[in-house]
This record gives sequence, C-alpha cells and structure tokens, in this order.
Amino acid sequence: MNEAAQRLGGSRVTLSRVLNGKAAISVSLALKLEAAGWGKADVWVGRQARYDLARERNRLGQWLKSPRSNLRLLETLVELALHRGPPVSRASTRMASTS
Repeated sequence: MNEAAQRLGGSRVTLSRVLNGKAAISVSLALKLEAAGWGKADVWVGRQARYDLARERNRLGQWLKSPRSNLRLLETLVELALHRGPPVSRASTRMASTS
C-alpha cells in the first residue's frame, strides 16, 4: 500500500481510508488514479457519485416516499439556493399590507 500511495502522491493513511470505505474518492484522487493507469477519472468520480446517491437514498428513506408533505421544505430550500431568500407566505404579505 505504501508503494501505491507514493505513486499517487498521497499518504498510506488516505489510501487506506478510501479502500476501506471511510473516505470518498475525490476528483483529485480520481485524476491521480487515471494518471497512474488505473482507469478513467470520470469512471471513478461516477462510481463515487452513484455510491453517495445510493447512501443518501437509504438515509432519507421514508422522507423521499412522501414528497407532498415535504413540498414546502423543498420550495424553501430551492429559494434559498437561488439566493432569493425564503418564499413569502400569503399571511405575512397580508400583515405587511395592513401595517
């Protein structure tokens, strides 16, 4: 493992953590693996993304099965992600217009 870590320009500990499922394959590591002749970087990154997606699906489980109850939360998250701030409810709009 020391030789492989040296060839990749990383530490034995980092490589061990990746091989034992304790750390993700970064884009940097994927490119180093490709440069070492151990597959294509996009394949490594794709495998990591599929693994991460499967873990999140398992973790979210029931939450993902009832999307209607989570619609408001999802709308808020999208709004925040777009830097528009949280959506304004009708109640707060009425309150603002009566003040």
